[in-house]
Amino acid sequence: MVHLILTADYEIFGNGSGDVRCCLISPTNRLLDVCDKYGAKLTLFFEVCEYWAFKRAKAEGKLNHLNYDPAAEMAHQAQEAVRRGHDVQLHFHPQWLNSRIEDGHWKVDFSRWRTSSLDEEDIVGIFRRGKQTLEDLLRSADPPYRCVAFRAGALSIQPEDNVLAAMREVGLHADSSVAPGFKSIDGLQSYDYCDVPDKPLWRVSHSVSEEDLGGALWEIPIATRYVRLWERDLRTKLWGMMKRTSRFPERCCGSFPKTTKSEKRLREKLNILGYLRPKLAMLDISSSRRRISIFLKSALNREARYRVYPLVAMGHPKLLADASGLERFLEWSKKQNTEELFCFNTFQEFVALLDNR
Repeated sequence: MVHLILTADYEIFGNGSGDVRCCLISPTNRLLDVCDKYGAKLTLFFEVCEYWAFKRAKAEGKLNHLNYDPAAEMAHQAQEAVRRGHDVQLHFHPQWLNSRIEDGHWKVDFSRWRTSSLDEEDIVGIFRRGKQTLEDLLRSADPPYRCVAFRAGALSIQPEDNVLAAMREVGLHADSSVAPGFKSIDGLQSYDYCDVPDKPLWRVSHSVSEEDLGGALWEIPIATRYVRLWERDLRTKLWGMMKRTSRFPERCCGSFPKTTKSEKRLREKLNILGYLRPKLAMLDISSSRRRISIFLKSALNREARYRVYPLVAMGHPKLLADASGLERFLEWSKKQNTEELFCFNTFQEFVALLDNR
């Protein structure tokens, strides 16, 4: 059976820009409501370093320019999500650890962008504190709650030996930072997932790119596949351009940290023949109904070779102007799944399934 795991990285922008209510709380509420309507489940990868930074700033009186408490609203939404049967798992961007507010704006520490940029002791400490933060926060809403999974900020878990060791030490069970086939060496982001096992999941010990049958951790990657030109969301993009609609939610204003674009990358963008070739894409919850269903059908064609087949979709509330594509997919999937060929799971539920095999 295919286990469809819908996930969202629960965060504002990595450079500290964006309003928590507009970029996080409101679009996440829409996502939760859409999932509830069709009996689907959502896993929020909760950015704990950002949460700690807002808590600290509130205690120091640095958020007087706001008429609300961002950390309190994030905590309340996470608790409400697990009460409704959804899930919350661990996610962080270490640049928030040394962050500060100047003139009402966040200044983050870009030298700590990647998890692996921290000292070994710091990595263990942040994992232990992050796991404890989520369990303390969420067990009041759901006593059996367990923090079992992690996703690295900007997917940049590599070099990962110390990171995976820290995950094992604090008792995590799974990682979901890998996007098979993707590679990025532009500026702050750095990862290479071009040579990973061609499987829906695998065991790991010291490297997310190498299967270790005796490994204590699962790698449960984000679903990727090559999408042909006629399978892309071109109609949706063109319609958005014609209507001049933003990809950001209403009143969500933010920006991404600048990265260094290589000449090769620029040539690829200008090469029309390259544009016509199949393009590697991640399964994104902001995609159209058609795009998501293509990923699902592809998984259904492969799942007979495996006992369980996770299909992980990711997304970001701050980039979800509306959830209409996901809603149409969920409506479509309810009609299509008469033979129960797939189901919706949270990360916590799926890891429990693996542990009990």
